[in-house]
Amino acid sequence: FMKDWLGEEESYLHTMLEQERRRYDSCQHCGQADVTWRCLSCLGVRETCQSCMYSTHRKLLFHALEIWNKDHWEAASSTSLGLAINVGHDGDICPHADLPSWHKGNHDADNWMDVDDADAQSSMHAESNTHTESNKVVAQEIMDYRRGKQLKLYADADADDNRDNRRRRQQTHITVVDVSGVFELPINWCNCEPKTAHHKQLLNMRLYPGSQKSPRTAFTFDVLDDFMVANLETKVAPNAYWRRLIRVTNTYHPDVVPDRYRELTRCARQWLRLTTRYQHGHGYGLQEEETSVGSLAPFCVACPQPGKNLPEDWKDTGPKWLHYRHLVLDGNFKQQNLHMRRPENDVGFADGLAYTVNKENYESHLASTHRNYSKSTCNNHRATQSKRRTNHLQSTGIVSVACARHGGFVPNATADLKAGESQANSDAVASNAGWQWPLLLGVILYYDIMCQYIINFAKRMKKSKHLSWPDGVELIPAIGLFHVHGHKDECVAKFSPTFIEGTGHVDGEVLETLWAALNDIAASTLNMSTSWRVDVLNAHMRWSNLRKIMEIVKTTSQRWKKALQRYADALEDYNDFTDVCPEDKVKEWKALIKKAYADRHNNLDANMLFDVKIGQLPTRAACSETLSKTLSQRKDRIARGHSSSIDKDKDDLTDIIRWMNLGIDIEEFQLRIQSFIRQMGRRVQRGDPARLEADRRRLMIMIDAFLEEAPAYMGELIVGRDNAVTITLDITGGDNVDIIASSHGFDDHLDQDDNAEDDSDAAQIKPEQRTIGLPSAFGRKECKAHGLGRLTAIEMELRKGQAHDAIQKLREYIGKKSVLYRTDIRSARRSQHKAEAARQRVDAQTAKINIHRLYYNRAREAMLELAKKPRKIKEYKLMTIQDLTASTSLLNPSERGNRHRGLPWLWSLDI
Repeated sequence: FMKDWLGEEESYLHTMLEQERRRYDSCQHCGQADVTWRCLSCLGVRETCQSCMYSTHRKLLFHALEIWNKDHWEAASSTSLGLAINVGHDGDICPHADLPSWHKGNHDADNWMDVDDADAQSSMHAESNTHTESNKVVAQEIMDYRRGKQLKLYADADADDNRDNRRRRQQTHITVVDVSGVFELPINWCNCEPKTAHHKQLLNMRLYPGSQKSPRTAFTFDVLDDFMVANLETKVAPNAYWRRLIRVTNTYHPDVVPDRYRELTRCARQWLRLTTRYQHGHGYGLQEEETSVGSLAPFCVACPQPGKNLPEDWKDTGPKWLHYRHLVLDGNFKQQNLHMRRPENDVGFADGLAYTVNKENYESHLASTHRNYSKSTCNNHRATQSKRRTNHLQSTGIVSVACARHGGFVPNATADLKAGESQANSDAVASNAGWQWPLLLGVILYYDIMCQYIINFAKRMKKSKHLSWPDGVELIPAIGLFHVHGHKDECVAKFSPTFIEGTGHVDGEVLETLWAALNDIAASTLNMSTSWRVDVLNAHMRWSNLRKIMEIVKTTSQRWKKALQRYADALEDYNDFTDVCPEDKVKEWKALIKKAYADRHNNLDANMLFDVKIGQLPTRAACSETLSKTLSQRKDRIARGHSSSIDKDKDDLTDIIRWMNLGIDIEEFQLRIQSFIRQMGRRVQRGDPARLEADRRRLMIMIDAFLEEAPAYMGELIVGRDNAVTITLDITGGDNVDIIASSHGFDDHLDQDDNAEDDSDAAQIKPEQRTIGLPSAFGRKECKAHGLGRLTAIEMELRKGQAHDAIQKLREYIGKKSVLYRTDIRSARRSQHKAEAARQRVDAQTAKINIHRLYYNRAREAMLELAKKPRKIKEYKLMTIQDLTASTSLLNPSERGNRHRGLPWLWSLDI
């Protein structure tokens, strides 16, 4: 689109310049007079004579008018056209109006002439130009004001002085604030009997009066509505909105515009109050409903509410947790408020009807409680241990309760904080929230510090003179997923939503998202009066709830689709996990989980079942020791009384285990050399050929030692020293350049490069590709045929230990790699040198991950050759690149971020 616009840029500019000239010489409407006026607000930019412009704009006082001045258009006021506000009679002049002397007996617009026309001695309706000199002065002042000069005529007027016992002369002009700017207009009041107060006359004309006794300022309903939308939707502060109106009125000389900022804030507050009551059905004489708690506060329509959106038999429908209410409690320390200099001038409206608590009841509760700081049994929390200087603040923040599922603020459940987030503050809003739905079976309450808050909650409710918790409503404590991981591990098991029945996908952190939007007005509410700030907070909470109500169908539909996908993923992960677990264990675990859910209502310690710990897999060294003890005990039972033969068998068994461990070490060494050759294929550094030569010679020595002992254990089933069979290990990876793609062909590439490695005997033999002849090289069937069944069993256990060693190292290196990404990589974004160094450290961890993946896959291949039934080792899956991503580095399955992510099999192998 921008490219298309570039082709039309010049033509657009030319069109705009053309609009600055006068299109017609004579009026196209009447055809009699010259074109002298045009209106920029009318569609098509109407150009007419003065008489026609007056007749078409008698009731369009706030349009942007311009007058033709010799060779250009310039801004003009409605007053200079002869327009005035006629109150009553549908905008026509009242027959009993007290008109100014120049207007009496002269109702025709042709009898009015602006100063510019008089100076130019226009011939249009010349016979009617009988204005006095004073009338010209009035018109000239208004015209000068529209052109950017100081308006002297009304500059000293005090807009809305409400001081009693002060008489004023009758005003003939009024300041009107509209979306299109600030206007000074003559006004003709209606004097018909019975006389109506001036402020009500304005209200009947959809002009909101700035005061009630003698209004000299008025705001159109449109500008008040526009301000409310701008403030609620885009968080525009009142001061910023007023500056916008000033610039719209006079762009180059904003200081000449009458200051009506104070009147704007006062009328906006009144307008907010009136429109809120109007929208909630107030004003029909239903006193009981209008004064009920929450009568001005819409709430979430999707949450279960008995008597509103639940059937009569809802208690017998579905499980108990299906109708639990999910609420989240949290504090916000950015919503501060300064002390008022004159608190006696603060005028508050009826509170407790919207989202904030009743001030009198709340302060009575705080006065009856003692602020005791008990020692925390968990981690210290900054919210409750605030030591900042707060003497200059009347409120250090707010604490509120919202629907945890859909993010709707709860009526009558928001209160001010005083120097920290104490339990007394939280008790007040929690109690009010609980009494909103006293018929529910239970409430799941999420709170950042719930592990400490819940300890004496019941005692505080029972002891309080002003608070209580509804009987029959069970309180289920929980901590949001983001904050719970800042607690001790036992708190994760007890309070994490993941381990509480009925929480679904609720994270318990929705208030954090609501605070983000509300904090945009924190700067403007800081200096507001106490009651005005409360009204603004209520308005923004109401606006937030209304938006969520309007979007609830769309949001619920989207979440339903996401829930179906997550359910399918979770089911797949569950099946993968249970497939490798004994059936009796799965049944036992299900029974334990069911019991924990049932017992948690009375004992939170029942949830310690979910404090899952990943154990230590038996290493190859541990497997070797276990084999020695197990086989020796078996020999001892078979050959009792033959001590000499037993000792000999023990020695033989030890030698076999040592010999097989040597063979496994040789294979891992071969993999390291092949990996090193693959690296040299990409880049050869000084010293690499010499290192390769030394490794090959060392490997040859190990192979010679292994083959020398092979006949003693393998009998005739051995691989000769000159066997030409090469090792066939799966070392394939993925597209990642750090993963070994293939070892085939790289030695040939190296051989072509004379500088890569020397033409030595060790290089020609290539020991890294030779098989050494462990039982797994021949397979279980062949070994059994030669009477080597015991050796297959020994190697199977050692291979398991080898796989466990590789998995343990992989976990460690993936964890370190994740830490490097979070610390080194992110902190080095602005430094090329640091970024390169950090990348090298990450690459080093990646190389270690890759080589241990090869170790594991080699051990798995050997186990498949040795296993009697491959399904017996189904828990040892083929390791892929996807299993080794850094995001799975967290060794604790309860860690943050793993709730909806299936745990790869290598992390659950030892649970």
